[in-house]
Amino acid sequence: MKLTPQELCQAINSKLQFRQAFKPWVYQVEKEGQFYVLKFGVGNSQQLITETELLTAAKDVLGITHLVSDYGLINDGTAETHCILKEYAPGKTLDSVDFDERKKLSESVKQSLYDTVQELHALRIARLGIHSGDIVINPEQTSATIVDLDMALRYDECKEINFSRAKETDLWCINKLL
Repeated sequence: MKLTPQELCQAINSKLQFRQAFKPWVYQVEKEGQFYVLKFGVGNSQQLITETELLTAAKDVLGITHLVSDYGLINDGTAETHCILKEYAPGKTLDSVDFDERKKLSESVKQSLYDTVQELHALRIARLGIHSGDIVINPEQTSATIVDLDMALRYDECKEINFSRAKETDLWCINKLL
């Protein structure tokens, strides 16, 4: 029998309390008064494993939600699923901000996003797959946080031209969104 979201949270860590589902595989949870994001991948999900590796490599980059715990494989009552706990970024996603409002965002929001992307690129992390649902503007509207790196790649041993193209695409995406 498949576990309810609360039962699943308790099975993973007795201190986790389910708060809401952002998507079927992404939950907001609370632990000791702090909000976090609990994210699942089906089975031994390569995307989630890659995201975990990238978050570990980018642990000092300010404008992303960081890895808190990698719980590994968890049984949800019907199947094994990989599970990680990430920081929660308060605010609203860029896709909930209408186009005219996006143009009015402060320069600090735009600059924080560019700085984050540049820091990720310095770590050879690119092809970020940035879209408006993966960017959260803080409540004060002074900065932006990238909340999902599950499509990104680390370009350790690839041709430089591929890495350069991926970086260009990331910057093009930001310009298009803002």
